[in-house]
Order: sequence, then C-alpha cells, then structure tokens
Amino acid sequence: MNRNVLLSEPDSIYRDIIKSILTKSGYNCFCAVEENDILKSIDEDGIEIAIIDVQIVKTAKENILEKIKKKSSIPVILCTDDDVSKYLDIVLKYKIMQVLNKPIKASELLLVLDKNLNLNKNNLFGLQNYLPGLEKTHIKEIRSSSQVKEVIKGIIDITNDNVYSADKRMEIYLVLQEILTNAIYHSHGFSAEKKEGIPVDLPEPYKVVVEYGVVNDKVGISVRDFCGKLCHDKIIEPLYAAYKQHIMLEDSFEKGEDITDMVTLDGRGLDLIRKLTGEHYFITEPDKSTEIILIYDGTFETDSSYSGIRIFELSDN
Repeated sequence: MNRNVLLSEPDSIYRDIIKSILTKSGYNCFCAVEENDILKSIDEDGIEIAIIDVQIVKTAKENILEKIKKKSSIPVILCTDDDVSKYLDIVLKYKIMQVLNKPIKASELLLVLDKNLNLNKNNLFGLQNYLPGLEKTHIKEIRSSSQVKEVIKGIIDITNDNVYSADKRMEIYLVLQEILTNAIYHSHGFSAEKKEGIPVDLPEPYKVVVEYGVVNDKVGISVRDFCGKLCHDKIIEPLYAAYKQHIMLEDSFEKGEDITDMVTLDGRGLDLIRKLTGEHYFITEPDKSTEIILIYDGTFETDSSYSGIRIFELSDN
C-alpha cells in the first residue's frame, strides 16, 4: 500500500523535484502551501507524514505547527536552505525530530521517511540500516574510559589516507573523542568524574558498543549505550543553548565587551557532531538505549556548517 505524504514547499521548481522523487519511490504526494489547504489535506487525504518548509511556518498567519499538532499525531519533517540553528526554538517547542537541509538528497529524504513510517527497533538500530552495502564490520565493546583511545585509533586506521585528508581524519578523531567519552561518562551518571578527568570503569552489565565499517569511500560508525538518556530534549536543549551563546558572544565581541565569563562548554559535543559530521543520526529508546550513527564520505565533501537534525525516538508505548 502506498503511503500518503503531504509536501508543503513554496518553491514550485523544488516542489516538483521532491514530488517526483516521492512518486517514483511509491509514495502518494499531496501538495499544499496555504494554511487552510494544509489542514484540509491532513483531514481529507489520509496524510501519514508531512514535509514542511520553514518559510511556510514563518509566514503563516497563524501557528501552523500548533494547528497540525492539535489536529493529528503525524510526524512533521521541516526543511530549510538556511542555518538550522536559527529554528531550534521551534524544534524544541514542537518536538520536531528531523530538520533537513535543502537541497535534500533523495537518499536522505527516503531514508528519513522510511524510518518515520516504520518506527521499530529492527529498522532503527544498527549501522547497516544507514550505510547500504555494508557487509563486514568491526565491533568493539568499551567498559572503561581507558579503552577510548585504542578504539578511536582502530577507526582512524580504516580511513584511507589517499581519500581522507589529515584535517578530515582529525575531525573524525575529535568527534569520536567527544562521543565516546560522553557515552561512557554522561550516559552512566559519571558527569562529575568527567569534569575532574577521573578514569572510570562501567559497572556490570553496562557497556558501550562501537561498530564501524567501510563501503567504497564511505566510513560508517555506530556508538551505542544501553541507558537511553540522550532523548530529543537532551539533544536540542544543549544545541539551542550553544547557539544562543554563540549569538551573545558575537554581539559582545562587536561591542568590545569582555566575554571571558560568558563562555561555557554546554552542548560542545553535540555541536561538534553537527558541524564536523554532515550525515549523522540519533536513535533512542528512552531509558533503554541510545545509538549515534556517523557517516563520513571521503569522495564528496559535505557542508556541515548547516547540518540538519535527524532524531528517531521510539515511543514509550
């Protein structure tokens, strides 16, 4: 059975491109731009998921996201050609799980639609669900902070230095250092120990599982814990705080004010993921498990400065 998708895109050319991608992939695509038409389509067309450009949200006479949320529980994917950070307040308030950057890659769009419409563990968790063609992987279990450097070295060693520049390999190193230490310390209640730089061993049966592999020039990395503390709000709130701090620092710098007391490290790790990893996914089952997926492409450089939001959260129900 074909699935019904609402596309609310103000640019007619881009709308036709996205509609073509959807229809060729077996989706029924309904297009609406005006507020009343959007709500009418949700009422009458059996819409299961909506893709809405941020400009529609910004220019609507009334709060269109509020109306959609009251009318239906369908997932809403936002898209924009602007810096996603500018809309993190909306993402937080309306619990938007995905914000995609335009131009959206067909593969990314179809993957996000599939995950939303088939929200189950088998379809969400696992590196193979995000890196097509992956056959062989390396799996490492981390039970101590002392293992982090060795695991990172193993991942860096599989990045072909003929494809990945020294700068790119350093970026991968920095992101992994942050993700793995956070997975060990923060996820397991050792935030104070991290702040003091104290090594820790995870109590039984807890562990962090790292899986990685290569397909052509793409390197895929999965970091999974079994606590499930990194849910939507705990991802977006630090990112939003980091963005507000950035704006405040820029303003203070232009005014010549002392910024020393304004600088904090809140959201640093998550911000690093967004800025240094173009394709990444957060998958969480609250209070049970969290997995972070990173995909690096050595052939095509990604403009990560406008990197989107991709969160998949299993319901408590």
